[in-house]
Amino acid sequence: MKYVDSKKMKEIDNYCINQLGISGMILMENAAIKIFNEVDEKLKEMPNSKVIIISGVGNNGGDGLALSRHLYLHNYNVEVFIVGNLKKASNDFNENFEIIKNINKLDDNKIGIRFINEDTDLNKLQSLIYADVIIDGIFGTGLKRRISGIFESLILEVNKCSAYTIAIDIPSGINGDNGEVMGVAIKADETITLQLPKVGFLKEYISEYCGNIKVVDIGIPKKVIQIL
Repeated sequence: MKYVDSKKMKEIDNYCINQLGISGMILMENAAIKIFNEVDEKLKEMPNSKVIIISGVGNNGGDGLALSRHLYLHNYNVEVFIVGNLKKASNDFNENFEIIKNINKLDDNKIGIRFINEDTDLNKLQSLIYADVIIDGIFGTGLKRRISGIFESLILEVNKCSAYTIAIDIPSGINGDNGEVMGVAIKADETITLQLPKVGFLKEYISEYCGNIKVVDIGIPKKVIQIL
């Protein structure tokens, strides 16, 4: 199987968007549906479970928001923690966030939203202990900087929890190009990676952070992968 770094995966995404007309939102929706199918199988083993999705403000977080909608549609108890500066949010994140806000106006805030920033009282993060499943959508494969501040605190709190933890694409804090831990990283029980495995997964210690790795197809034509 072909392994890709963050630059190559971005080239593949951009080709689909710019040359084929498959929008980023379509790719994100495809990803959310495939991730939901995997999460749904786990939740069937855990009746009346609470799911907390932790979303950054990039496209990894957008995947998390789209996933929260599918969990809501299937009547799961879901809450979203949004961490980061909303002024820096990606376009696809913002589109999914608007959908969530509109659903909440329609249906009495059924999708719980909590904002996490540098001013957040860390005691408020302790509600994570009530989650049965935590979905990590903080950072994607493009992370290159060392994690600090509220992001570091949040990841450390997640790692203390007994909840079953699922990472979207890659555990937050892992450099997708070389597998390096950028200070701290989510220790997931399972990683659902999108379309292709990442080069960083080849590190011998990576199972400590990724757990079981599942690759899901998000609708990128095989021909695109072959030519790029």
